[in-house]
Amino acid sequence: MTNKDCEGRYPWPAVCKHNTCVPEKPFVPTSTVCTTIASTTPLPPPPPYTVTTTAVTVWPPPPPYHPTTVTTTVYQCLTTKTATQTTTSAPSAEATLFPNLIVPIKQASPNSAYGTQYTGVVESTTAGNDIDSLFAFDIPFMYETQNTTCQLTFTLPAPGSGFPRTVSGTGQVDVYTLTDSNGMETATWNSRPMRGKYLGRIQVVDGQVASWISSAKGRVACSGGTRVGVEMVPVGKMDLEWFEMKTPLTGLTLEVFE
Repeated sequence: MTNKDCEGRYPWPAVCKHNTCVPEKPFVPTSTVCTTIASTTPLPPPPPYTVTTTAVTVWPPPPPYHPTTVTTTVYQCLTTKTATQTTTSAPSAEATLFPNLIVPIKQASPNSAYGTQYTGVVESTTAGNDIDSLFAFDIPFMYETQNTTCQLTFTLPAPGSGFPRTVSGTGQVDVYTLTDSNGMETATWNSRPMRGKYLGRIQVVDGQVASWISSAKGRVACSGGTRVGVEMVPVGKMDLEWFEMKTPLTGLTLEVFE
């Protein structure tokens, strides 16, 4: 910037100093308004007087100006990482096995053998009249050389489909393995195979896959060429009866996983 750049910017002569236009001569700001009363000596009689008022124009002080503090908001770019959730689906069963034997044993008839049935019954409605059911699952020989695991599942199809069934009372059933599955066909209340490991408790609800409501989840050891025997026992006052079938899936099944 030069003196020429300062010409005409202000009503007073300006020159350039330190890249800023300043008055060429010292500038004393004023805001005085001068009022002059025309008079004679001695003063004339009372008014009217002749009054002349002269206004002095006051310009604002010249530069330099003081810098103004400006607040600037700086927005930071943030990179948001989207968490990717990997959902691991449950492994699919290699096979779903249906029971080869369904044998009811009745407390009211402790020496009666009812043999295998198509219908499963687990009941405890009156004292001394419990009904348990024994189930046998034969594991195919094709799994003999494989490291298999098995999981019990109980299913009732959607209401209104399949055969009529009964679920009342607590709807809860305890499940046990059997230490020896031989002789199940002729088992009675008094001559039943001994119970082995406790496999857990299920909550049966019509139209659903029964949920396991205990720490044990119905997992049972299995290997090709062997038989898995289990017993279903009523919990509290309840009545459960169903027709075991494949379509729609109904009843107790054993899923085999490799």
